[in-house]
Amino acid sequence: MKKNKKEEKDEKNIKKIKAVKVKKINKNKELETVKVETKEETKKEEKVDSKIEQKTEVKEEKKIEPKVDLKIEKKDKIKELKNIEVEPHKRSKKLNIILWIFVFIFTIIFLTSCGIWSYYMFETYMTHRENCFKEMDVLKSRNSLAFNEFNEEVEYLTTWTYQELLDKLVDSSKLVPSTRVELFYNGERITEDSGMLFNMVGEIELEVHLTKKYNYQLVKSYSENIENVKVTKINVKDTIFPKITGVSNKTITVGDKIDVKSGVSASDEREGNIEVVVEGSVNTAKAGTYTIRFIATDKNGNRTTQEMKVTVKEKVTAKKSTSSKKTTSSKKTTSSKSSSSSKKSSSSSSKPSASTKSGRLSIAKTEAKKVAKQIFKSGMSDMQKAEAIADWLYTNVDPQFEQGTEEYKKNFGNEAYAAFVLKKAACSGFCKAAMLLCTEGKLTCKHINANKWTHQWLQVKIDGKWLELDGQLGMVGDLY
Repeated sequence: MKKNKKEEKDEKNIKKIKAVKVKKINKNKELETVKVETKEETKKEEKVDSKIEQKTEVKEEKKIEPKVDLKIEKKDKIKELKNIEVEPHKRSKKLNIILWIFVFIFTIIFLTSCGIWSYYMFETYMTHRENCFKEMDVLKSRNSLAFNEFNEEVEYLTTWTYQELLDKLVDSSKLVPSTRVELFYNGERITEDSGMLFNMVGEIELEVHLTKKYNYQLVKSYSENIENVKVTKINVKDTIFPKITGVSNKTITVGDKIDVKSGVSASDEREGNIEVVVEGSVNTAKAGTYTIRFIATDKNGNRTTQEMKVTVKEKVTAKKSTSSKKTTSSKKTTSSKSSSSSKKSSSSSSKPSASTKSGRLSIAKTEAKKVAKQIFKSGMSDMQKAEAIADWLYTNVDPQFEQGTEEYKKNFGNEAYAAFVLKKAACSGFCKAAMLLCTEGKLTCKHINANKWTHQWLQVKIDGKWLELDGQLGMVGDLY
């Protein structure tokens, strides 16, 4: 069907209207894009302008320096800074630089503080350590003052307890408190139960160990032993000599038998009976005087000698005679008897009495001459004479110790008479008898501790040197 003219017009009008609307929409879009671009450009321009204004304002402020309230000025600056938008890559670079600077400064401060702290700790450690060592040296020097000087000689086979030995070697009052004391002999420790027996003659060594435990603190706890060691030398002597008994002079006739060792024995206080060595022999077929020497030696080398005189006489033979000879001989005998009796009476009247001190001294002098003839031989040196005197007194005279008693007074123990006649005397009697024998032997001597209530002995000058002679010990030498 054909459309009406009106309908066609209407359709044309509608199309026109739609086309106009589309054009308007497109124009609006273009306008919006243009607006956006213009806005962005205006923003950029505003930013640039604001920066320029800020710079100019800062310059002006520096020049003019107006008096403005600081609080308001700070607030304005903060607002302006907030308004400034920094690009993101520029912000990250600045932050990184600041962070690196902060880390660098922090590391320097940290390392410096660590170095200072470690140096301080090292110095304190070294000073404390040095102070500890100084204190240890002081304790060691204090303990070294506790050692005693030991110079005395010890008699062979003497026994000391542990406490006696400790008191002689260490002064306990000078020890540092809690110091341990140990004594050693030949590497073995001397205990309180064992003590010390000096069973060897000569010089022995004892070790004294002082140990002090010292605790100190450094990084951790430490403990050290402060040790002081001293070696003490002790001289052990055996001054007791063997004693020979049973030796006496004998007289026999030619052809008789004799055993010179019969009844002779030797003993030592510590070893008991010891062997006797005999030197010399007797020819019983020939008349004469023979000397036999007996020698006893202990294991420490102490030697005692004693001599025996054996006299061998000729046999007496009977002779026949006439009666006239008998009568004459009888007359001679009667005359000789009368003369001898007269001599005896005269001698008895001149013989000194033992009831007086002077009489006892004269008796001792005559006995000293007899003994001197026995013990002194031609060609003997002064030392041999002194040894002979000491040997004779030791073997023939017994010591008397009960001094001050009635028996001592009756025995005249402090006189030479007691030694020569009674064969028992005190040390003063030994000395006086030895002086008489020295006079007979032409030896220079002097009496030590005479008239004193203590032990006495002689000093004999031999080869320009004074040596001790002790008859009770039977010894000559550097004794005291």
